[in-house]
Amino acid sequence: MNAPRRPGAQQQHYVPRHLLRGFLSNDANEARKEQVRVFDLREGKALPPTNIANIMGERRYNEWWVDDETLLTIEPGVGKIEHHVFPLISRIRAQQKLELSTKEHGDIALLLAFQFVRAKKMREMILRMDNHLRNAIEKRGWKMDQVNGYESPTEDSVKRDHTRQQIRSLAKYTEIMADKVFFLAKAPPETSLYLGDNPVVMANDEDQRPWGSIGIAAPFIQIYMPISSNLLLCAYSKEVLGQWMRKHDETMNETRRIAIANVMSGKLPVSMMKELLDRVDASDGLNALRDNVRAGIPTMLEPDMVDRYNSLQAFYAVRWVVDSRGRFEVAKSTMPNRQRAADEEAGTRRKGNDRNA
Repeated sequence: MNAPRRPGAQQQHYVPRHLLRGFLSNDANEARKEQVRVFDLREGKALPPTNIANIMGERRYNEWWVDDETLLTIEPGVGKIEHHVFPLISRIRAQQKLELSTKEHGDIALLLAFQFVRAKKMREMILRMDNHLRNAIEKRGWKMDQVNGYESPTEDSVKRDHTRQQIRSLAKYTEIMADKVFFLAKAPPETSLYLGDNPVVMANDEDQRPWGSIGIAAPFIQIYMPISSNLLLCAYSKEVLGQWMRKHDETMNETRRIAIANVMSGKLPVSMMKELLDRVDASDGLNALRDNVRAGIPTMLEPDMVDRYNSLQAFYAVRWVVDSRGRFEVAKSTMPNRQRAADEEAGTRRKGNDRNA
């Protein structure tokens, strides 16, 4: 049995307060108190403004009991990594720019990898796997205590296993992240970016079935982590930008072909053809993105794209989402999708159990 939890245990964050400070309430009085506006995805409601010390953290999150007298912790190591990457976050926020140096590239990779492996969602996955196994065993009419050597996860064992995973995978995940193309995107003034309790989220426009499209090493993966209410850190697989450039070239070549054909047929004067092609090239957002990536400056997002990135934060969060404006329309609209995904997972599990019964 675990020793009783001692009073006064330190609140330890899985989303650091330094990151949360980029999402303080737009209300000046609340911001002075370091308060954020929070939405509870489980309860489906907004909460009163709360201090960042109270959100996205738990008592002894980075500690676990080995026995009644022995408490292990990785908090000093966590603090060391945080203090290494904090200046990077502050500088990018202040300058609104990436330096594109080798050192900064490595630090960004470490920041993304560490925030990815430390998240509460990783612990939820351990518990979910146990639940899947339990359902499969009980579907066959057995009891879990009949499985030799099996121990149901406890709070301390989940912490222990998650810590082992962090230690074993951080270097490899950092290496994978370092192979991405990093750039910034900026939300327009009338919008704001969410921060969920699982901030490193992923998307993929390519269908990679049956192997799966989502994973930090997956081809064409897009990885996002907001670092303030108006600044989004993006990490793209190199294939994404390459594919976009190829499609862009194909479109431009087709546009030139049509323009030349119209000139040859007398439908379009030569002078107008050049003006038309220059106008098309100047209005091409991909050219602007490419130039901004090379310069390290943010590319401006359209409001509907902000909604898309906010929906990713809400979809992948375990429970909490913060928004400096306190407007949670996107979070509310995401809730049916979250429930549908949970239902589909449960249905897949039931089908698998039926096939194996």
